[in-house]
Order: sequence, then C-alpha cells, then structure tokens
Amino acid sequence: MWRMGFYVQNAVAVAIDKVLNGRKSTLEYMDKPLLAQVKESQQEVELSEDEKMRQVEALFMSLETISTNSKLAKQQKESEKCPTTET
Repeated sequence: MWRMGFYVQNAVAVAIDKVLNGRKSTLEYMDKPLLAQVKESQQEVELSEDEKMRQVEALFMSLETISTNSKLAKQQKESEKCPTTET
C-alpha cells in the first residue's frame, strides 16, 4: 500500500510539469515498476568473489597504513618532547 504513494506522487509531478511547461516539460512517468528498478540496481552491485577479496585486501592495507602513520607520528612527538643529549 505504501508503494502506491510513489506512483501517485510521480504521476502528479508529471501532470503538473506537463500543465505548467507544456512541450518543454522534462519529467516522465516511471517506465518500470519501483521494485524492478530496485532489483536491477542490486544486481548491478553484486561483486564476484575476486572483487570482494580485492576490496577486503585494500581495506586491510589502508588500515595498516593508518596504523603505521599513527605509530610514526607518536614516535615523532615523543622525540620532540624528550630530546636526547649528546656528550
């Protein structure tokens, strides 16, 4: 029932656009049902196992880089606070 609101809203918007703008109107009524559009967008997003593994590896590499940069920044701050004295 709630989906009907999308169809009615789209139809009203198209009708108002046609009335106000005439031939220059740019809106068009949905060419496919709402659930079909959602299903198509989900199918486009599905990744193969290799692509998923590459994304996971890239995430771990970026996290490792962040960790290393954090450790280096901490060491640099500590060395600035306590300079070593050379004799």
